[in-house]
Amino acid sequence: MPQLPSGRHVGVGSDPLIDLVEDFTSGKNFSCWRFLAIDDVKDLYPYIEIFYFDFIEDGDRPKLKDHSLPIDAGLKKIETGLRVPDVFKDNSDWSEDDKVAFLEFLQSERFTKSFNRQLDTIKMIKADITLYGSEFQKAEVALWNNNIHWLQEKH
Repeated sequence: MPQLPSGRHVGVGSDPLIDLVEDFTSGKNFSCWRFLAIDDVKDLYPYIEIFYFDFIEDGDRPKLKDHSLPIDAGLKKIETGLRVPDVFKDNSDWSEDDKVAFLEFLQSERFTKSFNRQLDTIKMIKADITLYGSEFQKAEVALWNNNIHWLQEKH
């Protein structure tokens, strides 16, 4: 959890990415184009949520996911609804210094090591789609690979 130059404490989470994988592998969503758009850790950014930490009075430690690093006593997690690309948009309320510091965090070994594991999961899913996917999914892959998929311009 980095502290930005402004003093803001931020954290990142991958629940949207986990939901994407779970929805696909459970059959809830059979379209695979979102996976096809992911080739690099940076492609995961739209699926990485940002949250803030703020001080609380009683010093209780908030409940986090089991795989999360502990946070300092006296801080509480605040959902922001932001994803990584949101902070780099022109209408973001983040200062340039905060954006630079956050970008350094995103490029840090700690961050990339963690999200490279998630990228590996996506790559395995993509390989499975190519081998074992439905005819619709294989058609999506063919369209994507030939740059004619109807959703490619969204990425």
